[in-house]
Amino acid sequence: MTAQDLEDLLKEEPYLRSLARSLIAGDEDDLVQQTYLQAMQEGDKTIRSPRSWLARILRNLASNL
Repeated sequence: MTAQDLEDLLKEEPYLRSLARSLIAGDEDDLVQQTYLQAMQEGDKTIRSPRSWLARILRNLASNL
């Protein structure tokens, strides 16, 4: 993952917080942090659409709660 990829992912943080708030109550900060953690663990991929990719990760994590 390049520095530009990381910057692109971090730009999506407000969107992820909003999405997390709509999916769960109270633990949205933890969910966003878990999303970024998992994204970093899978970070060797080429990311075409950071928002979609992160949203999918976040939704999967939320469904596991």
